[in-house]
Amino acid sequence: MQHTKRYLLVPEEIYQSLASPLPSDGTPIGLVRNRIKQIKNDDGINEAERAIKYEQELKRFNKLTRDEDERPVGVKLENLSDVVDRHAQISQRQKTNCCRYASPSQAIIMDLKKLRLLEFLYKDLNSPVAFTSVEPLLREAQKTQPKINRIDVQNYLATQRTYTLHRQAKRRYRRLPTLAPGLHTEWQADLAIFDRLAKQNRGYKYLLVCIDTLSRQLFVEPVKTKTSANMIIAFGRIFKRSKYIPWKVLDGSGKEFTARAVQQFFRTNDVEHFCMLTSPQFHAGMAERANLDGTLFSSYVNTFVGLKVQATGWPEGCVTDEQHQAFVDDFERAEGIRLDSTKMEFNPGLRLIAKTLANSLWGKLAQRVGQTEIRYTRTPAEFHALLDDPTLDKLDFVHVSEHMDRCVVRKRPEFARAPLTNCLPVAAFVTSYGRLHLYDYMEQVSAIDDAELLYCDTDSIYYVNKMGGPCVAEGEALGQMKREHTDRRIVEFVAGGPKNYGIRHTARDGTDERANLKIRSFRLSYTAQQLLTFEAMKDLTLATYNIDGPIDDALDNDDLYVYGGGEHRAIRVNFPQIDRNVYADLYTHEAHKDYRPFYAKGRVRPGMQTCPFGYVEDDGQPNEGQRTHRRKRNFVEQDPTQPGHSGWF
Repeated sequence: MQHTKRYLLVPEEIYQSLASPLPSDGTPIGLVRNRIKQIKNDDGINEAERAIKYEQELKRFNKLTRDEDERPVGVKLENLSDVVDRHAQISQRQKTNCCRYASPSQAIIMDLKKLRLLEFLYKDLNSPVAFTSVEPLLREAQKTQPKINRIDVQNYLATQRTYTLHRQAKRRYRRLPTLAPGLHTEWQADLAIFDRLAKQNRGYKYLLVCIDTLSRQLFVEPVKTKTSANMIIAFGRIFKRSKYIPWKVLDGSGKEFTARAVQQFFRTNDVEHFCMLTSPQFHAGMAERANLDGTLFSSYVNTFVGLKVQATGWPEGCVTDEQHQAFVDDFERAEGIRLDSTKMEFNPGLRLIAKTLANSLWGKLAQRVGQTEIRYTRTPAEFHALLDDPTLDKLDFVHVSEHMDRCVVRKRPEFARAPLTNCLPVAAFVTSYGRLHLYDYMEQVSAIDDAELLYCDTDSIYYVNKMGGPCVAEGEALGQMKREHTDRRIVEFVAGGPKNYGIRHTARDGTDERANLKIRSFRLSYTAQQLLTFEAMKDLTLATYNIDGPIDDALDNDDLYVYGGGEHRAIRVNFPQIDRNVYADLYTHEAHKDYRPFYAKGRVRPGMQTCPFGYVEDDGQPNEGQRTHRRKRNFVEQDPTQPGHSGWF
């Protein structure tokens, strides 16, 4: 079956130009004319295919013609090669398809060869750089004309509406540097807002921050309000405390800086004032960076805390849609984190990743220095320069090949520098505050009658209590305790040291007995669990630490330090391990680890009681009455049928 012939209505002027095309001048319009002529004279294609190709080329011809007619006028192109007078430019523009430029009296146009080449490369659909950006077009054009530079391409693309409308917006760009003529000659100032902490700071809502642009020395003064009187007092105190009065002060455009009284204060002290309102070319970037609101740190923590809670799933007793919504709202109100209710599902893998990323941040902020470093040298000069470097300790080196050596070095302590990611104050504050929070829970256990603290870690505690008795405060928010085994009952607990313990637990009705071990840096594979069982850990711990008996009276307290036990007090576990040799090749070998109870954070007393270093006894006898003076607290009586559920927050 043959398709019906298709006819197109073409305007007369376009038809005449197509019927008698001009010789090809190398421009895109001339190339399209030639392709249309070839399609008309090609007898090897059928009528349907000819009509389709003809319509495509006609659309392309109309688009190029329309772009030519709509090209902007009045664009000035600088640094161009050919300069012609007014009459020559007018005649040349009428004869060619080049761009239209500025007024004829001031006309400066590009070399026509360069312009035609750029026009051809940019608008030819068969070109690999058609309708791209500056760099690809420049590289392609320089293959034909090496004298074309980046300015030529930029000036050409500035006349193309396709490029100016659709080019990528530059969001980040390099700012001009601040060059200070001397120490404390130019300051930048900004106001940091702390209105949410005004009640805890005697009504002070702001901090005036001034920074010297040369030394980066920072001066801060609290301010109650933005009134001119308070701002003048704050500036005067900073000038007096720093013992400097700068030549210039650059600050923001707020009225607290541009007020008439503040301006008069600057003039009285012979200080030249600049602000972004009157001098937009200046910017107080240093002072603003000093006043960052901390969203980078808080957003990191909130992200992974939210992921951890979502991967934990809904808490016990939260079943209905109303309870789900109430839990999400309460968590947002308590922590400022909005949870996605559609992603609240128990996912142990995701929970482990989120917990690791949230907790490893503090270690990264306090990373130790002196790590080993591997360096490769490729010339004898590099190798001997590395060996002669007095700041490095050379640990090992090996000749990898004739042209490369692998050296293992480490910075000497006196030359070692902390990584740029370190922030010891933040790491110390977070970990210390976490320890104080742990002490608070330990005090809660001590205040409960007939409760005994068995073990504590960085963020967890194990204690024994009567069934149905009061418990420590529990919840789902950050900083609150939550039971790890909500539907289980722990019947036996044994600890061989820090991060080295095991539990035996059953279901609530006493069935389904299980055992779990947690040992730091010990891979509990199937083979290891066959050798290192809960009973073996318990027997080994009792044999090492249980020193009850007549021998206790013969031992001095200073001799009761535990260093790991004697002979045969260890369990050896073999496992395959992948390592690297000195040539950095991977290989698998049989390795082993010896498990033994170890406690070096204090002293172990008779009866397997531990006490920290520096523990003082009364009259040489153990302080038996240390648990008699307890601070009583009010705790929530919990339903034993729902362990761990004492309210979400």
